[in-house]
Amino acid sequence: QGEAQLADWSEKLTLANEQALEKHDERLRLASHSRMEATLEQLDGRSEEHIDAAVRATENSVRRACADIFDSVAQAMKKQMQGALELRPAVPGAETNPQEQRASA
Repeated sequence: QGEAQLADWSEKLTLANEQALEKHDERLRLASHSRMEATLEQLDGRSEEHIDAAVRATENSVRRACADIFDSVAQAMKKQMQGALELRPAVPGAETNPQEQRASA
């Protein structure tokens, strides 16, 4: 009878150990998943910050480049207009309105 009781206790102890190991394994798995989710959320937040910073930097660069281009075009047009005014023949009465010139002709 003692041996049967010992075998029964041994079997119950083995079963209890297996159940405890399974519970511990499940807790570890849940903790691991929880930590992984937290880490992924942090990475996602950091990625968004980096992307936003890159977008802002790109927008600023494009704005500066467009401003430089428009400034260069404006300067070129200004020089071209000044050059055209300088090359205009100095004819007496050239400052008069073209319609006035036609009417007097």
